Amino acid sequence: MADIDAKAQALSAARARILKLQQQMTDRVLQMAAEVDKMMEIACPTGEDAVNKRFVPGLMLPMRARLQDFPDDWHFVGGFEKVAEQIDNAVCSG
Repeated sequence: MADIDAKAQALSAARARILKLQQQMTDRVLQMAAEVDKMMEIACPTGEDAVNKRFVPGLMLPMRARLQDFPDDWHFVGGFEKVAEQIDNAVCSG
């Protein structure tokens, strides 16, 4: 009987860990979705903006990174704002 109780407790603990990880993943996906929405606002001009002769679109993060001499395969960590900050604070070495 004690063996069954120990297995039940282990299963219960495993279930709790899975639920906690599932919640963390859900939170992260929602955070990423919010970041994508921000990027879409910045990257996608309205029709009114696009037809304006003075409209100049902003540079995408990979474009900004290339201007700062980051290799194309460089991996940035963080959300949109943190990556933009890393790129903008970089100092060209060459």
